[in-house]
Amino acid sequence: MSLGSGDNLDLVDGFWTVPSNPSDNGALIYLFNGIEPSNFSAILQPVLQYGSNGAFGGNYWVIASWYVGNSGFHSG
Repeated sequence: MSLGSGDNLDLVDGFWTVPSNPSDNGALIYLFNGIEPSNFSAILQPVLQYGSNGAFGGNYWVIASWYVGNSGFHSG
């Protein structure tokens, strides 16, 4: 669904049931929903992550907010 030029986005939410940990350590899993502009130049997303992505995480579940466009930013 596209927003019109006068529309505002007031809320994005999602609800997850956190899965069981994978049976093998070292897995990297990302689960997310997100929003993008119509030209797909960026994405804003809450991310449920299992594993280390090189910046943070480990053999546990963690949640962070991500913005990925020309450069990427995340909480973490």
